[in-house]
Amino acid sequence: MQNIYVGYFLNFYGVFMREKESFLTNLYDKLMNIGVHNAFLITVSTMFGSHLVLFLIMLFGGVAPLMFFNILSVVVYLFGMLLCIYGHVLPVYISIILEVTAYVITSTYYLGWNNSSFCYMVAIIPVTIYFGANLLGKNFRKAIGILLLLNFGVLAILFLKFSNYTPLYVIQSETLKNFLVIFSFFIMSFSSMFYNAIYMYDTTKKAEKLKETNKLLSIDVNTDPLTLLLNRRGFKEEILSKSKEHFCIVYLFKIVYINKGDTKVFFTFT
Repeated sequence: MQNIYVGYFLNFYGVFMREKESFLTNLYDKLMNIGVHNAFLITVSTMFGSHLVLFLIMLFGGVAPLMFFNILSVVVYLFGMLLCIYGHVLPVYISIILEVTAYVITSTYYLGWNNSSFCYMVAIIPVTIYFGANLLGKNFRKAIGILLLLNFGVLAILFLKFSNYTPLYVIQSETLKNFLVIFSFFIMSFSSMFYNAIYMYDTTKKAEKLKETNKLLSIDVNTDPLTLLLNRRGFKEEILSKSKEHFCIVYLFKIVYINKGDTKVFFTFT
């Protein structure tokens, strides 16, 4: 009796694990599909939420210029979301690069290099590459390289000029200051992980789809569309693939005669 219960338990456990794996796989596919097909809207929404958080940090930290800058950024990304919904992505792409660059320069000027706003410049690198490759035509791909060089140039200049710079504003609260740094690093890490994940998923799915298409094309090329049997090409490839094996070929020849009134039709099948 005990062995029966153990068997039931193991069977139930096996079914549970298979269902769990299937559920997690389907959930992963759904989430990644949402990410791939709505990547730009997710990006703009994330930027919108990030500047709301930064606005609150600057509000409680008493940094008035950056507080107003973040209000302006929130408005910009709000319009950006509307443009994304209506399919006008290119102006939003350009505005993201300009807004982030302007914010990093302004934030570094008021709070110094150690406020870690440079993380946002690093965060837009995958945005620049991923969307630039999709939005810009083949003839404008060099523009992505130029944008990345400008990104690096801005970071280098800011570091050289502001690494030992006395900031105009100092956030007094250590907790708020630490939260600002951690939040900046989180945005940088999230951007890298998100865009790498959707790029790998999208590339894998496209490769699988291409493989399936090639398989279907191979079937169409090597089979007769009427009988679905191998044609001469497919038969030849089948023989060559089994050239090192012992096999037997049976050749069948059949004539079908159809008499339709005065018309006589002959069909040959091999």
